[in-house]
Amino acid sequence: AELANLTQLQELHLYYNQLTGPIPRQIGEMTRLQSLGLTGNQLNGPIPVELAQLERLEQLSLGENHLTGPIPKELVQLSQLRVFSLRDNQLTGPIPKELAQLSHLQHLSLGQNQLAGPIPAELGQLSQLRSLYLPDSHLTGPIPNELAQLSQLQWLVLGGNRLTGPIPPQLAELSRLRWLLLGENQLTGPIPLELARLSRLDWLRLHHNRLTGPIPAELARLSRLEWLRLEHNVLTGPIPLELGQLSRLIGLRLDHNRLTGPIPPVLGQLSELLFLHLQHNRLSGPFPAELGQLSTLWQFSFRGNRLTGPVPPELSRLPDLYVLNLGARWVGPDRIKVT
Repeated sequence: AELANLTQLQELHLYYNQLTGPIPRQIGEMTRLQSLGLTGNQLNGPIPVELAQLERLEQLSLGENHLTGPIPKELVQLSQLRVFSLRDNQLTGPIPKELAQLSHLQHLSLGQNQLAGPIPAELGQLSQLRSLYLPDSHLTGPIPNELAQLSQLQWLVLGGNRLTGPIPPQLAELSRLRWLLLGENQLTGPIPLELARLSRLDWLRLHHNRLTGPIPAELARLSRLEWLRLEHNVLTGPIPLELGQLSRLIGLRLDHNRLTGPIPPVLGQLSELLFLHLQHNRLSGPFPAELGQLSTLWQFSFRGNRLTGPVPPELSRLPDLYVLNLGARWVGPDRIKVT
C-alpha cells in the first residue's frame, strides 16, 4: 500500500509475478497514474472502487488473477481509459451497461469470468472499440444488433457462452473485422449470407452451435480466411465447390453435421491446408484422389461417412500427415461397417 506515496508515478507494471492478497485501495490516491498493470498474479478479493479516482488512467489491466465480486460501476469515471482488461478472474454479476460511457475505449476484455446476463446493447456506443473479448463466461440472450455500430472493431470474440438466437446479419457492417468467434454457444438459424461481405476476415468460428441450413457458397468471397470452423452444428446439403477458392485456408472443420453428397475434388487446391476434418456427416461417393495434392496436411479425418471404393494411393504424397482417420461407422449391435 505504501506505493501510494509515489505521487508522481505515471506507470505501475507488476505483470506475471506471484503477488497475493487484495489490490490496495490506496492505489486510488496515485492520481497521476496513466497505466496500471497487475495481470498474471494471484491477487484476490474485489476490485477496489477507489481505482475510479485515477482520472488520468488510460490502461487498466487486472487479468489472470483471482479477483471476485462484480465489476464496479464506478470505473466508468475513468473517462480517459483506452485499455480495460479484467479477463480470466472469478468476477460475477452482469456486464455494467454504464461501460458505454468510456468513449475512448479501444480494447475491452472481460472474458473467462463468471459473468452472467446479456451483452449490453449499449456497448454498441463505444465508437473507438477495436476488440471486444467476452468468451467463456455465462452470458445469455441474443447477440445485440447494436454491435454492428462498432465501425472500428477488428476482433469480436463471444465464444463459450450461452448466447441464443440467430447470428445478426448486421454484423456484416463491421468492415474492419478480422476475427469473428461465436463458437460454443446455442445460436440457431442459418449462417447469414451477409457475412461474405467481411472481406478482411481471417478467422470465422461458428462451431458447437445449433446452426441449420446449407453452408453458403458465398463464404468463398472471404479470400483472406485462414480458419473456417463450422463443426458440431446441424448443417445440411453439400460441401460448396466454391470453398476450393479459399487459397489461404489452413484449417477447415465441417465435421459432426448432416452434410451430404461427395467430397469436392476442388478441396485439393487448398495448398496451405493443415487440418481437414469431415468426419461424422453423410458424405458419399468415392474418395477424391485430388486430396493427395494437399502436401502440407497434418490432420485428415473422414470417418463416419458413407464413402465407397478404395483409398487412393495418392495419399502417400502427404509427407507431413500424422493423423489419418478412416474410421468406421456403427451400423448394428453386432457388426461394424468400414466406411
